[in-house]
Amino acid sequence: AKTFLCFWKKSKIAHTVKNFTNQKKTNQINTPDSYIDFIHIDDVAKLIKKFVLSNIKSGIYNVGTGKGFQIKKVCEKYKKKNLKIIYNYANNSKKYIIANTFKTSKCLKIKKMKYMNIIN
Repeated sequence: AKTFLCFWKKSKIAHTVKNFTNQKKTNQINTPDSYIDFIHIDDVAKLIKKFVLSNIKSGIYNVGTGKGFQIKKVCEKYKKKNLKIIYNYANNSKKYIIANTFKTSKCLKIKKMKYMNIIN
């Protein structure tokens, strides 16, 4: 199974922001308009358990929600107050790192992947 960005508490998403920003006083993010799929660790554990207990064909299966959150919005929500982030739009590169959950959902007979809205 290929797992997308994992978190275990809403507050731990701040750790991801810390990784984006390297904890400097001023940081630059080159792809602020990109979207990333965040999945809760409990959901990952449930899916892996289903994989282990099922009798599906060996292969590559995406473990994610299929939903993306904009990097800039996540950083603004969880950054420390004294942290300055410079968003670089020069290369205007928008990436979507979002799981395609179709194969996983079909093989594990999951109608809809759950996700937690980390922005609100």
